[in-house]
Amino acid sequence: MKEERAGFLNVLAGVVAAIVALGVVSIYVARNVAFQNKGANSQPTSHLGAGTNEPSGDSKIPLQGSGEQEPTAPVIKILFPRKGEKWRAGSIHRIQWEAPSEKIRTVNISIEFTVLCPEIASSDCKTERKSLEIARDVQNSGSYDWEVRQVGSHPKIHIKALSESGEVLSRVTSDEFEILPPPQTVVVEIGSTDVVPATVHLLKGDAVRFLNKGKRELHLVAAALTKTPTPSGLEAPITIPPGESYAVTFPYLGEWEISDRLNPNIKVSISVRSVE
Repeated sequence: MKEERAGFLNVLAGVVAAIVALGVVSIYVARNVAFQNKGANSQPTSHLGAGTNEPSGDSKIPLQGSGEQEPTAPVIKILFPRKGEKWRAGSIHRIQWEAPSEKIRTVNISIEFTVLCPEIASSDCKTERKSLEIARDVQNSGSYDWEVRQVGSHPKIHIKALSESGEVLSRVTSDEFEILPPPQTVVVEIGSTDVVPATVHLLKGDAVRFLNKGKRELHLVAAALTKTPTPSGLEAPITIPPGESYAVTFPYLGEWEISDRLNPNIKVSISVRSVE
């Protein structure tokens, strides 16, 4: 009996040991699965790729100090022509700009304008914006003397700033200004009648051509009615034989009276105003 009982107790102890061992394994497996599940549900950890400054995977970790800003374009400003200013075709005007940056070595200057269709035009006529080059590779001195050309309407000056290598650094366009027609020559006929009272209105830079249509010489003298310099060619009396003419340009503002010393009926009043 004692031997049977001892055998039974040994079997029972073995079963208990097996049950305990099985529990430990189950707990280990359960904990391991739980740990793996937790890792699967969490966000992946980013690791820097070997030999690069970029993180591997989808997550990007910005590195401090690696950000770069776009360089600021050098400032350039057009001083002249100003908005609404009037420049006359054929005259010399100074285009002026301000570009203090040492990076700007030269500039290209052009003029933009609009070409309008005439009132009576073909169907293929189009109103369009055009550009005409004025000067290229001008030193960044801040000014350029330009002989103004007659172009289309709504003109604007455009300046392109270039580096020493020719790279375009910045661009600027002026406000709209006005280009007037070139200087005109007004013909005054004298001698076709005995009385020649005439008044001529000019713009600064216009000229008058005195044409002798009579049969005797003209002896013209000029008298200034305003305090202004005397135009070249009017300092002394003018003698004009029959059939010939004499031209005088009026570059100054003011008023003058032109008369014949021998014929008081011949008087020409000339008034010159500014183009501005």
